[in-house]
Amino acid sequence: MHKIYKCAEQCRSMEERHRRVLLRQNPQWRDESLDTYEFRRDAYDTIARDLKHRQILAVVGLRRVGKTVLLKQIMGELDGTVPKLNLGYISFDDRDFQRYETADELVNYFLTFSDREKMRYLFLDEIQKIPNWPDLLKTLYDTEKNLKMVISGSSSLEMKGYR
Repeated sequence: MHKIYKCAEQCRSMEERHRRVLLRQNPQWRDESLDTYEFRRDAYDTIARDLKHRQILAVVGLRRVGKTVLLKQIMGELDGTVPKLNLGYISFDDRDFQRYETADELVNYFLTFSDREKMRYLFLDEIQKIPNWPDLLKTLYDTEKNLKMVISGSSSLEMKGYR
């Protein structure tokens, strides 16, 4: 019985750590404004336009070329027009987030608190760091009708596994 209690405590603290990181990554959930960036990336208009369609959008490129800034610009544009809890951002640069089970938990955390009756937007940054990430996206695409996803990745070789 003691071991079960200890496991429950560890699981609770792990969930709490994930929740704290998600809250840090999503200032809009704390009623804070999202960062605004004056300079618009070339792909900004294309992604903003394509968000109107039900498809998974992928931003692929070398590290440090502005993919994360682009995702945050799109989120900033949606902020104020979408309920704050329906905008989610998860960066998998955090080593603790790079397991499939953890990625699934994080996405489910977002889905639990967002309004399923309205369109939800989920931005998954550096997704190639998750094992079996195409399976996660396929499941979400097949089961969540009011969900639009924008993913980013810096390793084009690993991103090619997704079609």
